[in-house]
Amino acid sequence: MVLLTEAFNVNYLVSSAVSFSVSVIFIHVLSVFRVFDVEEKSKAKGLLIFALLSVIGLGFNQALMFLGTEIINFHYMLTKIFATIIVVVYNFISRKMILEKY
Repeated sequence: MVLLTEAFNVNYLVSSAVSFSVSVIFIHVLSVFRVFDVEEKSKAKGLLIFALLSVIGLGFNQALMFLGTEIINFHYMLTKIFATIIVVVYNFISRKMILEKY
């Protein structure tokens, strides 16, 4: 996010969404293959659910980034730290509760 924003002058909300999306791909691989107990036959359905939960997480991330940066006036990097903490907790809990059911 910082590289895109600072070096390439990309808007912080765009760079935040891009970095979030890249991390989702990495996290999906780790979550399905290393963290959560997901059966082989349900990986395709799990990917769809994972994607949906990730879109919701991205919505939280973007809302928190906008709120913290534009409304509260925190620096975007500081806001990203708080947004990441909140979204990581949401992601873990939602994926733990939903993905392991499929």
